[in-house]
Amino acid sequence: MKGALSQDDQDDTHLKIEDIIQMSDCPKPECFETLSAMELAEQITLLDHVVFRSIPYEEFLGQGWMKVDKNERTPYIMKTSQHFNDMSNLVASQIMNYADVSSRANSIEKWVAVADICRCMHNYNGVLEITSALNRSAIYRLKKTWGKVSKQISHIIREIRQFQQTSYRIEHQQKVTHYLLDKTLIIDEDTLYELSLKIEPRLPA
Repeated sequence: MKGALSQDDQDDTHLKIEDIIQMSDCPKPECFETLSAMELAEQITLLDHVVFRSIPYEEFLGQGWMKVDKNERTPYIMKTSQHFNDMSNLVASQIMNYADVSSRANSIEKWVAVADICRCMHNYNGVLEITSALNRSAIYRLKKTWGKVSKQISHIIREIRQFQQTSYRIEHQQKVTHYLLDKTLIIDEDTLYELSLKIEPRLPA
């Protein structure tokens, strides 16, 4: 992701991690269906950039994130971990919110498209945020849903694990970041799995 943002981009990007926290409380987020894969990928990349940029270099010394008091030693590194989890939770929750197979399959395809664009922008962290959601047991086990997903998806998933040397300029779009940071959309892990079982009950042993 470092190569995806030029120095000019960094100078022009005035967002701070505190701004992101405030945006997460903003009402009326955009709907997933109204946002393009490009818009989502750009804003995921911008948010990841802001979060990583906020880490003071001192926090990388001494492996403080491995200590018992890691939240006090490395608060900004821990915020990057929380941001990763929040984004992954959003992807998983959004997919599971659809009741019908075709809509879930379309959602998976769109998120894979987002991950592919993130890969093209050299944002591997964004790729992992999405693929980690797709690999969750609640989603991975949905054979009927995956059966509706395009056969090209498996090829794209392999492709998005590669880096591309591409420079890219991103401008902040508030409507997209509001959607990405809306924690009211996130479903907890137990509820995700309960929804999964309702969609496709366990097969008899």
